[in-house]
Amino acid sequence: MKATLFVSVALFAIMGVSKSISPITSFSPGNYIGAGSWLGDDGSSGDYAEVLSLQSSGWESIQVRGGNIYIYETALNIDANGFFQAQVTDDSDPSNPVVYSGYGNCGSWQCDLTVALSNGTLQKSMIFHADDNVIYSYGAITFNDGTPNVQWEGAANLVSSKN
Repeated sequence: MKATLFVSVALFAIMGVSKSISPITSFSPGNYIGAGSWLGDDGSSGDYAEVLSLQSSGWESIQVRGGNIYIYETALNIDANGFFQAQVTDDSDPSNPVVYSGYGNCGSWQCDLTVALSNGTLQKSMIFHADDNVIYSYGAITFNDGTPNVQWEGAANLVSSKN
């Protein structure tokens, strides 16, 4: 009986500290500069630098990895409940942009994106830490053609607000 009472009290206490989700439906535009690291399942690894331009309904990411520049535009159509359809454009080769479709969701302080690539799947999560104006990100690309899978994590700091 004591154990049942304890569990009941604990559950009510947990419910008392929980709060409802207030989904992100648009972003506060700003420019961020950051860096991170990546790791392949074949043991390869490296670092990257990033300039991130956050717009109200997406972002543009310019990354430098291994001396190469990669440019990605992500456009989101977020509904009132935080769910979205996404279009990700790889503009790394300006004469041959590649467009991918995806989907995801945003909670109160994070967004998760899944994109079907021509040879695998991209999963990306972004955590918006408003207290110190940092966006943390992590994710992975799993390939279905024998290309080594890769994961990454990084952080970008706000350098200018567009508001």
